[in-house]
Amino acid sequence: MASATSFQNGKRRGGRWDTLTRLPLQVGSTAHWSFTRVPLPVGIAIGLVVWLPHIATSDHITETRDVVGLVLLGLLAIACVAYSVFHFLGAVRMRASDLILASEGLVVEGGRGRSTRVRWDELAPPYAELEEARERQLSALGSILFVISLFRAGSPIVRVTVWKLWLYAGGNKRMVAKSDREIEARSMEAAAASVAAIQEGRRQVAEAPAVPMRGVFCPACGAPVAPRDAPEAPCAHCGGSVPMDAEARKQAAATETMKASRERVSKATARLLRQPRAAPTNRRLIALWALMVIPWPPALALFFYHQRRELDTTVFGLDVWLFWIAPLAVMFGAWALGRALLVSRGAFQLLTLGFGALAPAREGEPPRCRRCHGPLGDGGAGGVVQCGFCGSDNITGIDPRPFVDKARAEEQTLDRIVDERRRSRVSWSVAGAFGVLLMAAASALVVAGFAAIAG
Repeated sequence: MASATSFQNGKRRGGRWDTLTRLPLQVGSTAHWSFTRVPLPVGIAIGLVVWLPHIATSDHITETRDVVGLVLLGLLAIACVAYSVFHFLGAVRMRASDLILASEGLVVEGGRGRSTRVRWDELAPPYAELEEARERQLSALGSILFVISLFRAGSPIVRVTVWKLWLYAGGNKRMVAKSDREIEARSMEAAAASVAAIQEGRRQVAEAPAVPMRGVFCPACGAPVAPRDAPEAPCAHCGGSVPMDAEARKQAAATETMKASRERVSKATARLLRQPRAAPTNRRLIALWALMVIPWPPALALFFYHQRRELDTTVFGLDVWLFWIAPLAVMFGAWALGRALLVSRGAFQLLTLGFGALAPAREGEPPRCRRCHGPLGDGGAGGVVQCGFCGSDNITGIDPRPFVDKARAEEQTLDRIVDERRRSRVSWSVAGAFGVLLMAAASALVVAGFAAIAG
């Protein structure tokens, strides 16, 4: 196998492969949005199914238009069920997933490729591939218009762009991830490039640096030497002494000053790199999704109990509150908590796409800056290293791609990602806390409803 030596020499402990790096394929936000579309149409469909027979047998159905209206409501119930089923299956297929690059092969965790485990020597060219395709998707508004207009409002089906990640192993082509979000497509493209690069042992960078390298070159061997605030610095290649001019020393002093003030960013980045993996994230999302569904049966039961018995509402318009407000409040609370849960995974995705250091040009050499390709110091796997040549932040050991794309070269520091993650986490945590209060209030309404009936 022509993979990098670092991947070849990993050790296997306790029957498990060592994880050398992890690349996010799908954050989980697509699945979370998809499932959020499920409970409300299901509630409407259940309500129509229970309510329509009661109306159909009443004395109010006297004209043909009343019968047509009943038929349309029945078709609307079917459309709601179809829409919910479609998005439920989409949420299951597009849940959070990671690609784990290990010493002996690769593992897909979560998502539709869950439990995929392939040894490096089982992969065949082109190893991994990202496919862009157009697929049909059920539209909520299109479905409603389609039913209301007696099938004359056009098709309820729309075509959307989706991306699929394929692995070629054991003579088969298998899909391990699928998404309709461009940011996740970029993650899958990076994963495919990483797998191919490891298999082919490619370490060269095909594209030119995004910024020029501002350094000093050894007069003996011509190798670049990072500026240092000292009269001279040793050359890492030949061991000779390289004199530092005033401009180089000034640049080195500015870089050291910046490093001293960036402890907060480094700690925040380290926390992001330890963010939850795909499997536990999916388990937590499933628990929140269950919360979105649970309020509907009791709310519907109370609503129809009142309607059947023709009871007066007793708790601030009890039937309306319980049928609409309580379930929707729980849905919002669970959705906000899910968004807060996914903030760190989204930030981790941006880190792997935009800040991974380049692999060494040759085995035994240090990693290189993602922007100017200058040699970096040793920050350890997942460590933040500031380039001494251009001042850019780099995270080592998280991205084995051999090329530099636009996202990887356009930002210099990690500050924006860290600050946006902090603001998003605070915002969604506050929304989640408000959602918990709404869920508590909704639960109190349900209890009050049953208490009113019992009394």
